Amino acid sequence: MGSGSIRRALRRGVFLAGLCIATASANADQRSPLLEAIAAKSPISVEQAIRNGADPNQRLEDGATPLMMAAAIGNIPVFEALLGSGADPALRDKLGMSALSHAATLGKVEMSLWISRQPFGPSMINDPNAFGSTPLHIAIPTGQKGLIRGLVKAGANPDLADRRGVSGRILCHRIYDEATCTSMLGGWRD
Repeated sequence: MGSGSIRRALRRGVFLAGLCIATASANADQRSPLLEAIAAKSPISVEQAIRNGADPNQRLEDGATPLMMAAAIGNIPVFEALLGSGADPALRDKLGMSALSHAATLGKVEMSLWISRQPFGPSMINDPNAFGSTPLHIAIPTGQKGLIRGLVKAGANPDLADRRGVSGRILCHRIYDEATCTSMLGGWRD
């Protein structure tokens, strides 16, 4: 995979993960109070919107949920407020991406690692999206070593292949040298 292909993949990944924010931001007149509260990064406003009848599992056009939006902006307090108000972390968008996948795509290290440590986190670690890419596949091209190491430490399997047959380990070696891959994936139990 050449550097042009990697850049295109990163742009596509960021674009796809950003759809939930772009869809919600496209027309402020059509945004719900819940989406406004998430965009404002206000957990108190999130809880108030849900108490006033907002659905914590509402779907945007791309299937993204409020939890995915909170993950994409990297806001743990908003994510916690949504969870506490009944948001379902098991939901996936139309591309099969979880909240963890959205956070990883946008390089939200703290958010990604926090999600991976939650009771529902292990079910997301190796969960592929519609393209067969796991959060680790998504994180590797970002170059966020702390994110990649953290996902591996949480149980991400670098040997899982996507639909094209490319594992996280192979992807890493296509982008980085051996020492970098060993450093990032070294926590994996071979």
